[in-house]
Amino acid sequence: MSKIKGIGLRGAIEWIKKNYGEEGFQKVLDISPPSLKEEYSNILTSLWYPSQIADSLFAAFAESGLGGHGLDLDKSFRLLGAFIAEDNLSVLYKVLLVFAKPSVLLGSLPKIWKMYFDGIDVAVEPTSDGYTGTCRVKGLGDLRYISPVAAGWLEFLYRKVGVKGIDVHELNYRIDSPSNDELIYKIWRK
Repeated sequence: MSKIKGIGLRGAIEWIKKNYGEEGFQKVLDISPPSLKEEYSNILTSLWYPSQIADSLFAAFAESGLGGHGLDLDKSFRLLGAFIAEDNLSVLYKVLLVFAKPSVLLGSLPKIWKMYFDGIDVAVEPTSDGYTGTCRVKGLGDLRYISPVAAGWLEFLYRKVGVKGIDVHELNYRIDSPSNDELIYKIWRK
């Protein structure tokens, strides 16, 4: 069973509060399973948590209607992912990304994924340009909305290394559908 680092959960909660206020976050809490309501307020950034906590938070956000529906919800989750990446990358990583080449970023994705998730396997298959390609993530389990969150997170990282016009899609993602055990992200230029 995969685990998520508290820093990612904390970032998601902060993004909801920043964009929808305490009232919006309360709406998400009201929909959340009672056992998790207190857990959300006590997230420690350095600890690992069962990934189901993230799934419940994302599902409650989706059910609340705050982020819209369909493509609007997908866009909201991508923005959430970008916020998590920007908010949680250390100053050192942010500086390194500014000077990194896109091919270095692609090769670093397994390490970066494992900063946020434990118990996963990540493999990267670059295309001939060296910075677009496929990123396969196995072992996340059933995280219904992780695909657009991670896509937004990946697009942010590419923007940080100076690549404009990158599009990231998880090939099997469908809103409100359980995720597959293997997520396949295609990264290409628009």
